[in-house]
Amino acid sequence: MASTSIRRCFTGSNCICRFFGVSLQSVFFYGRPHSNGCFSKIWDTHTGENLQTLQHNHIVRCVAFAPNPTNVATGGPEKKLRIFDLNRPDAPATEIGAQQHAGTIKCVAWSEPNILVSAAEDKYIRWWDLRSREIVEKFAVDDLIGSCEYSCDGNLLNVAAGKSVYFFDGVSRRLLKSIRTDYNCSSVALHAPSRRFVAGGDSDTWARIFDYDTERELGLSCVLIHRMLELMTIRRCLQGPPWTNLVHKFLA
Repeated sequence: MASTSIRRCFTGSNCICRFFGVSLQSVFFYGRPHSNGCFSKIWDTHTGENLQTLQHNHIVRCVAFAPNPTNVATGGPEKKLRIFDLNRPDAPATEIGAQQHAGTIKCVAWSEPNILVSAAEDKYIRWWDLRSREIVEKFAVDDLIGSCEYSCDGNLLNVAAGKSVYFFDGVSRRLLKSIRTDYNCSSVALHAPSRRFVAGGDSDTWARIFDYDTERELGLSCVLIHRMLELMTIRRCLQGPPWTNLVHKFLA
């Protein structure tokens, strides 16, 4: 029903639209009309109603809803980490860490109300305290970041960068483990109960399953990847609830 409502909103729309984020009540799209500028919109998943249009001057590459979805964070080639208050549609966005990112912001992740994570093409993962708007932690990776997202329960931060994957404690921000694979990884998600993780690459459409402890590849999952492709392609650095929820479902 929700997807039907959203599709109906885009019927006849003369623009290029990309899906970036979802909460239980709303979904975020970035669109680039053929004629003028950029726009970013939030839609109601139940009715398909356009709730808000958010001002950006360039492409939006990533989005994260706050734990209580009244705020949304965005990032992109402008190198600006913005937070929008959805209860104040007329208020300007709040920029966090002005001029701190030296490359396109590719991922934002939000699990705790006052801590926001950004990952940029400058190969840094940054943890921001939203009360002080200052960096509280910073971690450099060796390669370009493909994805950076929290687990469903917020206890883990999963990061894919080049052929390496990184797993951080979601609360203490401590690096738990980094693993080097034989493949370029665009996305990764760890299923902690089974101590296995799944990584998807940008050179093929396979989901590869690994043992967290031995770091050995266990095989390929055709079922998992086919279900993912029903939602979106792994080549687009699949992130957020569709990725993590499917991983937890099929590895449980």
